[in-house]
Amino acid sequence: MAWLARLRGRREERRERRGARLAYDAASRGRLVAGFSPGSRGPIRETDSAIVLTRDRARDLARNNPFAARILDQLVGDLIGTGVMPQIVARDRAGRVVTGEGDRAEDVHAEWAAQCVSGSHLHLGGQQGLVVRCMAEAGEALVRRRPRLPEDGMAIPLQVEGLEPDYLDALKNEQLANRGRIIQGVQFSPWGKIEGYWLHQEHPSESWPISASLSSLFVPAADVAHVFEALRLGQVRGISWLHAVAIALRDLDDFHLAERIRKKGEAAITAFVQVDDEESEALFGQLVTDSDPAAEDTRPYLAHDVHGLPTETVTPGAIVFAHGGKQVVLNHPTPVAGMEEYERIALRSIAVGARITYEALSGDLSQVNWSSYRAGRITYQRGIRMLRETVIAPLLLAPVFGWFVAAAQVASRLRSDLVYVPDWTFPAFESVNRLDDIRADMLEREARLNSRQRQLRERARDPETITREIEEDEADLRARGLLAAQSGSAVSMRRDVR
Repeated sequence: MAWLARLRGRREERRERRGARLAYDAASRGRLVAGFSPGSRGPIRETDSAIVLTRDRARDLARNNPFAARILDQLVGDLIGTGVMPQIVARDRAGRVVTGEGDRAEDVHAEWAAQCVSGSHLHLGGQQGLVVRCMAEAGEALVRRRPRLPEDGMAIPLQVEGLEPDYLDALKNEQLANRGRIIQGVQFSPWGKIEGYWLHQEHPSESWPISASLSSLFVPAADVAHVFEALRLGQVRGISWLHAVAIALRDLDDFHLAERIRKKGEAAITAFVQVDDEESEALFGQLVTDSDPAAEDTRPYLAHDVHGLPTETVTPGAIVFAHGGKQVVLNHPTPVAGMEEYERIALRSIAVGARITYEALSGDLSQVNWSSYRAGRITYQRGIRMLRETVIAPLLLAPVFGWFVAAAQVASRLRSDLVYVPDWTFPAFESVNRLDDIRADMLEREARLNSRQRQLRERARDPETITREIEEDEADLRARGLLAAQSGSAVSMRRDVR
């Protein structure tokens, strides 16, 4: 019966609490895990209590910690580089490719990309880099569509504006009358669809009037791209990518500061001259104190420099006179053993938490050979590809491209009866061994395992542009009478590759 099963379950639970071994060690309640009681929190409550402080600490580390700055530079450089521009294919309603329209759309997009960033002189690629950096540093970023009027003089009346997550009103939490909800500034319909975002009119942490910085307005979801990496199902806001390494970075920074101060003390070679009161008065006269000069000298300094001024610090090359028969005793810091090993282990842990390689974080290649370095890069590149395909392309690139196409069709710069499909070419990873990579590419094509166009796109190159340039080179060589020699060298290299 049900009541009997519940009774047995309660008895088993009481036995487990009295010390019986559980099926999973992670659920044990012994002495060794007495302080390991994280509690149970939902994805919204978890970020709500940590998002602001984690974001502020990550920004401070990015400003003042060289390793934190290096992590962000590495991630942004590999994720977005100098920008991601689309290779566009134009199709009619039946799905057939319309020749020439894709190239024309790319020209229109390149023209728009040079002037599309609102409030900045950045190119679209530069704006993409800032958005990705904001997402890595603060956990999320916003891009807002800004339509322009015809009198603004733009060929395509559209600009995009990048916003920090501070603009999103995190205190806006409501239950709506239609059974929808507003959670951390994001408004949902009754069935869970994102309807829009409540955004501050100005940055709330800037020196604006309170009425302007604290009030928020509703912006439809169609006009906002919310870019963040969700780590839990149901998560509404993003958390800084430095959340797992922030304390470790701070501790390493404190360790470096302490070590620099210790090295300064070791380098401060100082000569102490011990004199009695009579010699001290003959050399310097009446002692200077930090009390009233007219009052009795009740707190004389133990030491003075050669100018008779009191000193309480040790500086390199100083000559200090200790008067009154007093003796100045200094501590002698003992050199710390294993500093390099400790720093290496700490940086490896930080690199793992930051999802980059230790070599990229530290610049130290002394512990790897060619094979291990390449193997580490393969794992790292797999993670970068995952972020590109699951976060950056669908949440950042696709919405902005959709806005561009809609605005260009309204402005009659693109045909409204066609569908424009982008193919994103991300920055290529630098080859560790170019010769081996070229050999592998040629063998893949011969075995029909890959195409030349795909291989070129993987190297962040446009197949159409490469083909046109090759044809132009061959025509130039043919006109100069050098085509035969060029072809012979190509055949020779092909044989060597085999």
